[in-house]
Amino acid sequence: MTETSIPKTVPPEAARLISLLRAQMPMLTIHYHVRSLELFGSYIHNTQRADSDLDILGFVKKQLP
Repeated sequence: MTETSIPKTVPPEAARLISLLRAQMPMLTIHYHVRSLELFGSYIHNTQRADSDLDILGFVKKQLP
């Protein structure tokens, strides 16, 4: 998850989640060495349901203990 703008083709709910995740990046970087996050799955394809989970892939800067 970088500081670039969210493409207009991203579904509204996915865009909202991306914004929320971006707001947490400073804390995630400091405490967990997160370099970037990727949202994938049903939310990014706009096929989520009420019982869908949120699929996030995180990349870290270094190996955690």
